[in-house]
Amino acid sequence: MPLDSRESVDPTIEELAQALRRAPNVPMNWHRYGVALAEAGGIEELLALTNRAAPKFGGGVCFVQNIALQLIADGQWEAIRTLSTSIPRHRAESAIGVYYRGCEKVAAGDHEAALEIFEEFKRLVVPNHLSYPIKTNKNFNVIFRQGTLVEDLEKTEQVLAQPLAKAPPEITVAEHAAATKATFVIAVSVDARYFRRFAPALCQGYADMGLKQPLHFHVVAPEPDCFELFKELKSSHGGLALGLSFEPPGPWRHPVYYTCARFFAVESLLPRYGLTILALDSDILPGVAPSVFVEKAGDADFACFDTGRNEPASVYQASVMYFPDRPETVDFISMLQQFVASKLDRPPFLTWMLDQAAMYSVLALLAKTRPSFRFTDLGNAMGQAYAEVTRQLSTEAEKNAIMNARR
Repeated sequence: MPLDSRESVDPTIEELAQALRRAPNVPMNWHRYGVALAEAGGIEELLALTNRAAPKFGGGVCFVQNIALQLIADGQWEAIRTLSTSIPRHRAESAIGVYYRGCEKVAAGDHEAALEIFEEFKRLVVPNHLSYPIKTNKNFNVIFRQGTLVEDLEKTEQVLAQPLAKAPPEITVAEHAAATKATFVIAVSVDARYFRRFAPALCQGYADMGLKQPLHFHVVAPEPDCFELFKELKSSHGGLALGLSFEPPGPWRHPVYYTCARFFAVESLLPRYGLTILALDSDILPGVAPSVFVEKAGDADFACFDTGRNEPASVYQASVMYFPDRPETVDFISMLQQFVASKLDRPPFLTWMLDQAAMYSVLALLAKTRPSFRFTDLGNAMGQAYAEVTRQLSTEAEKNAIMNARR
């Protein structure tokens, strides 16, 4: 998060320099002075300050990233552009300005231009990755993933032209959820640990809502107790139409694949049910009737929440996704599969949010090459943000502990 404790009347650059000289052990003094230099366009002075600050802030990249975050919080996009164009490319810190310049384009809705800038970011950081705190600094890890997981239009087309890197999972539908007069299916994709933790709460929550539509669980690499638990849930929630499918352990057994597995599961479930699939995260419950999502999606080929955020893999929220049973949607799902499969061999700490990076890259391509493809932003259609129409069943700390637990 950006650091900010500035008073109502901003001090001058000289006053900030004096404060730093008087108290060099106060991190905020370095930060405030650096922000002021960046806002004034004093790049040479900022880089000299960065050289001195680097040991105190875990490196110059971390120091400049904190400054950039503050500039964005203050709406100082012109200063971000100056960082992007004025820091010499041989300095690792130059990548910070380039990345956030791409984010400015995301915020403006110019996704094609944003993706071209993120390609420049990749050219700076990937060949020189040892110069960057990818493993040691959480903030930089986030922008590394955000900026390197997405692809520009040309590279996305190249990825989609290739066959799947590995054979798709063999999905077995163990139980088809039968519900009379069903109009859509709620599908939840999980691994064994998430199924144990969240399936009971989901069944109880949907039973309390009086859900009349099928609720289908897709379990990646299930263990024997998962099938027993499913039987118990069917027995204790007779009013729910429950379905179950699964896939055996495959080439990717890590949390990133578990978030992407829904793209493979949904493709299999669409022809099985012949109904719209409403894919929801396992750790949320709708705060509105689930049918509202379907109604508000209208005639879209795909719908989800546009968060309005300015980082590419955070724009489209994958927690609620609408997939109708139509050829355009099936084609879109296939594209998402190809995109994620091209990167799933990378370590999870480099690929978390891959599902949403795929959505951003593919939707940007379709907006350019297939304008007939219909996307609906559920937030805009409902007049409510994602957080206003969903209820969390867990904390981030608990979910991380589940994902990272040893098998």
